[in-house]
Amino acid sequence: ALWTLGVLAVLASALHFGLPPLARHYGTQILAETLGREVSIERMRFNPLTLTAEAHGVKVMEADGVGEALAFDVLRVNLELESLVRGGAVLHELALVGPRLNVVLEGEGRHNWSDVFEHFAAAPTREDEAGETLFSVGNIRITGGKVVVDDRVRGLRHDVDAIELGLPFISNLPVEVDVFVEPVLSATLDGNPLALSAKAKPFIDSRDTILEVELKAFDLAPWMAYLPTDTGFRLPSGLLTTKVEISFAQQPGDRPTLSLRGPVQVDQLEIQDKAGEPVLKMAELGFE
Repeated sequence: ALWTLGVLAVLASALHFGLPPLARHYGTQILAETLGREVSIERMRFNPLTLTAEAHGVKVMEADGVGEALAFDVLRVNLELESLVRGGAVLHELALVGPRLNVVLEGEGRHNWSDVFEHFAAAPTREDEAGETLFSVGNIRITGGKVVVDDRVRGLRHDVDAIELGLPFISNLPVEVDVFVEPVLSATLDGNPLALSAKAKPFIDSRDTILEVELKAFDLAPWMAYLPTDTGFRLPSGLLTTKVEISFAQQPGDRPTLSLRGPVQVDQLEIQDKAGEPVLKMAELGFE
């Protein structure tokens, strides 16, 4: 018994100290080859007793190697031994801390990730393996996220800060298919608070989804530039406050059904024509 414990202790120690450097080396190499970008990983950790792996200080650089395009502080994955008997990956925890994404929109439909997509397109195609990939992931969390969009075409910049995402459970393993997934998302978009919660059954035939969106004094004016067609008017001011529930369902063979309910209110609404002449000005416009 003591001999067995000793062997297990040596094996655990070897995995704890030996696996992270190898994972860091090959992980960096594989990511760099896959993305066609310079990639760095500060350090890796692995606990063989809890089956927890962590990647710290991961960075994907811009195409010119100057500045980070994608990075995060910590990625933590906790694997369950149950994976061996369930026929799919079972994760007890998937946590991402401090993710940062930089997007630069350039002219002619290009952006700072265009080279990565072109790299993917040029890679040899692989035949899809038969069968569905089964998985179960619990305790999914993203904390302290940030996305910066530099729209050089329209001369606008958008910042999504303080991204917090909680997803208690998601699975397509047969025994868990009918379990409701309850994601919660909060962030600030250009300084405007954004909250979203939902219930969904993405892996059953009806694809039932209920989405709740809450906005408070969300400034609509900067987003008029993204309308696909010329509206013929200008929106100098409009603050949207809403808490709507969007329901979606589609039974096999039927058309999808979509319903929306909840209050919508726009404050400080001002509409002008192209020449800047006032068309409509209201302190408050609301409907439900």
